[in-house]
Amino acid sequence: MSSDNDVWVKFSFSERMDEADVLAHLVVEPAAKITTDWSNTTNQHSFRVHVLPSTVSPLRIGLTAGARNLYGTRALGEDIMVTLERFPAPWVTIYLKKHPSLKMREYGFYFASPEDAEVVMEFTKPMERDSLAKALAGMAQREEFKLTWLNDQKAIVKLTPPAGGPKTYDLALVEGAKDQDGVLVSIPGPIELRVTPDVTLRSINLATGQQTEGIPVSGGYGGGVVSPDGSRAVFWELGLSGGDAVEYRYWLQDLTSGDKVLLTEGGNPRVKWFPGGDQVQIGNKAFSADGRELKGLLEEKPVIGFDLGPDGQIAYMSRREPGENKPNVDLVYQWDGEWKVIQGFSYQLINSNGFPLPMDPAYDPSGGRLAVVQNPAGEEQLHTNSAFILDLKTGEKALLAERALNVFWSPKGDYLAVGKVGGGIDILAPTGELVMKLPSHNYLEMVGWTPDGQHLVLKKQEDNKWVTQLIEVSSGKEKKLPGMPLNIDANGLAYLMSK
Repeated sequence: MSSDNDVWVKFSFSERMDEADVLAHLVVEPAAKITTDWSNTTNQHSFRVHVLPSTVSPLRIGLTAGARNLYGTRALGEDIMVTLERFPAPWVTIYLKKHPSLKMREYGFYFASPEDAEVVMEFTKPMERDSLAKALAGMAQREEFKLTWLNDQKAIVKLTPPAGGPKTYDLALVEGAKDQDGVLVSIPGPIELRVTPDVTLRSINLATGQQTEGIPVSGGYGGGVVSPDGSRAVFWELGLSGGDAVEYRYWLQDLTSGDKVLLTEGGNPRVKWFPGGDQVQIGNKAFSADGRELKGLLEEKPVIGFDLGPDGQIAYMSRREPGENKPNVDLVYQWDGEWKVIQGFSYQLINSNGFPLPMDPAYDPSGGRLAVVQNPAGEEQLHTNSAFILDLKTGEKALLAERALNVFWSPKGDYLAVGKVGGGIDILAPTGELVMKLPSHNYLEMVGWTPDGQHLVLKKQEDNKWVTQLIEVSSGKEKKLPGMPLNIDANGLAYLMSK
């Protein structure tokens, strides 16, 4: 029997054979990598040949005359040869018509608005057209898709979910489609296309309450960061999920034209614009404001958290292979034009479920101090975490708070918001003096500060809807706005995303 890539052929004999002699008479043409295994029962001696062909051409395999039995008394009197015609399974490349550079992968998640839910399918062999239509009918109701063939190897499928969505389609179900030789198309795993309506991104001046007209953006976005001048944004969406592995997909979108380009795919969202707005850092990759990948300072480094200073300087946490009972996270930062490294600064922050937590250092507004969280005891020992302020000129480290998970400096440097182990947020002075406790919030909700440093910005879900909360530091008063907060640009405009 044969599959798309491998061939197995079994030879059975009526008596025990000389295994070495049989293998000496084995013929495989054209030459290919093979493995063999023998089986011996009371009535039968057999061996199986596993062939990994190097081409898709016909495969000739068999035994030449003369292969002897175990005792050398009898031998095959004639050649035994077969020729196998191989019919490789057709492969399909799938992508959204609007984004041809984004090829869909198995176990991937993809998003489109109802208007843009046009999927292109390119096959490696001419297809039986009716079989694809039948396969699509197993994925969606007939009225939900329109199939248009451009030629025998390329088709476009327009998906129209009921009432405009949202709805998820598993494109791997087209595996029931056949080529013109009757061979089924090969798709190793599920491919989910989530057709979901756009949401609205709007900006609001927090001082005056004045809002701009909303901009439509993808309903698949899980968050984003707007550039300092408000002209562009990097958004992310879920890209891949399998086991413990999660990847996100990052888009750069022009907020005036709506045009967007795919930047990269990778781990948890770590996106920060450089102060001048000419570059954006996504994990260890840097991109220009028009989407070109740049040779950045963090390229190929195992970055698990970073921050950008007021002059574009970088500080980051770098994970390396753990040594025996030694911290495996280094703190690296720029000072006076040189790189400084504190090796073994911390263990990685790991929660009780085994997932890594963010480890972003935070520059103060002057660029002369870093707020950092340190775990000295080991993974999953979060109760030992402490937040420190590091003076970059002297190297001195001062305790800010115990049982800390993350830190945000206020724009004037007079406050720090500290997310606490076990829940709650403390607002502290740089000396560690407590200014305010927010016990009903947690570190995951912190977004940042308003430009005047008077309000902490939080995000929260209420009744399955995102809400932006502003908490005044001087009074503790709260104000709520509908939508998920992204960030605040250099002009003081806050950006909120909502349905």
